[in-house]
Amino acid sequence: MQPLLTLLQINDSMFPIGGFTHSYGLETYVHRGLVKDVATSESYATAMLQHNVRYNDAAFLHKAYLLCEKKRGWEKFHELDEEITALKAPSEIRMASKKLAIRFLKTTADISPVARCNKYLQSIKDGDQHGHYPVAFAMYAQAKGSPGKMRSRRFITTPSTAS
Repeated sequence: MQPLLTLLQINDSMFPIGGFTHSYGLETYVHRGLVKDVATSESYATAMLQHNVRYNDAAFLHKAYLLCEKKRGWEKFHELDEEITALKAPSEIRMASKKLAIRFLKTTADISPVARCNKYLQSIKDGDQHGHYPVAFAMYAQAKGSPGKMRSRRFITTPSTAS
């Protein structure tokens, strides 16, 4: 029961990592007139949910979780971090992922520290890795025993990824 409770806690909309403070590029699209009404807002939100969350963040979460399960070396996490950074082309999306990762890692360290998460946070602070929320989430969820299917479903519906 504890892994499920932990998973629910770290996905709660009240979990203080600032998931609702990032527009994920929406402000830029509004400023440029690409998103200007209900129809274009709906199109933007649909595209983000169908493409960014499912094929990017959820896929990255899955890859990071598998690296954790297989106890892969740190260089594999570094490679994944570089891949995510390259695929998150808009700077707003990259920076949101980094900020959420840092806040998530700091907050979870206060709740129940995980060595791999602490190492990832330090690597981000040192500039060795960019830092991404799906990787941080996967590291913590796997260390706390969250089951794979439940983890992916909860991640996809968390406010931090569905903003």
